Amino acid sequence: MERHGFSFKVIGKVQGVFFRKYTHRKASQLGLAGWVCNCGDGSVAGVAEGPKADLEIFKKFLCEEGSPNSKIERCEITNYAKRTGPQRAGGFVVKDDDHCESFS
Repeated sequence: MERHGFSFKVIGKVQGVFFRKYTHRKASQLGLAGWVCNCGDGSVAGVAEGPKADLEIFKKFLCEEGSPNSKIERCEITNYAKRTGPQRAGGFVVKDDDHCESFS
């Protein structure tokens, strides 16, 4: 089975504005797997996997919408090479901030 995914980092006013909550909600609505967390530099980062069309919707959310009070300055997306095998298990989660820098 072919799977798609990307890592992301969103820079701007994205902490203290429920960005992770809205990101989790949107990813869950789309049926994506992965995670999101706050980073020490004030950004939000994460990983998402799922159907290509749903990932495109999620990218637009991350880079253009976010939470109601967020101010997105820059959005960095790094696409995975196509992979085979099952999608990540466990759905989409909010990670503890101290695990943010490990893109696993």
